[in-house]
Amino acid sequence: MHTQALLREALRERVRMNGLTNSIYGLCRRGDAIAECDTRIEVIDYFLKCSLNGTETQGKNITLLLGSDEMSTTYREKVTKLQDGFPHVSILDADSLTLEVIKEAATISGLIDASAGFEDNNFYNYEVQRTLKRNLFAHDKFSSVFLDKQRKNCNKCTRLMDHFPSVWKKERD
Repeated sequence: MHTQALLREALRERVRMNGLTNSIYGLCRRGDAIAECDTRIEVIDYFLKCSLNGTETQGKNITLLLGSDEMSTTYREKVTKLQDGFPHVSILDADSLTLEVIKEAATISGLIDASAGFEDNNFYNYEVQRTLKRNLFAHDKFSSVFLDKQRKNCNKCTRLMDHFPSVWKKERD
C-alpha cells in the first residue's frame, strides 16, 4: 500500500476514534486564491450563517471539519470561534487532525522520513484530506456534504438544506 493510502487509512481511523463519522468537510482556500475569492472573517461568518440556515431545526449536531491552506493561526482561531453563533455546530481544524496523523506516521511507524520536512509540505496534508473530501467513509455513514469556499466555488452561500436534502431527512423510529 502506498504512503498516501496508509495515511488516509490512519486518518479514517482517527475520525472513527473521535466519533466524527457524521461530519461535514469544509474547505476554505486562501493562499494563492485570496485575490479571487474573498474569505475575510466577516465573509466566512455570513457564508456559514447562510449555508447553515435551517439546519438547527433538524435535531442534528454538526461537526464541521475545516481544511484550509491558511497559515495564520489567528485567522484559523477566528474561523473556529464562529461556531459560537451556532449551538448545534462544532468546528474542528481538519489540518491539525491531519498533521497529528502525519506526525505519528513519521515518529512512531517510520512511514515517512521525519527529516523530509513534512510539517511544511502541504502535499501530505492535501493527500490525506482527500479522504474527507471524497466521502471514503461511505461504509461508516460519513456525510457526503462538502462545503467549500475557494477559487472555483466562491459562492456567497451554499444552502446545505437545499444542496444535500437527503442528509437532513429525519430518521424513523
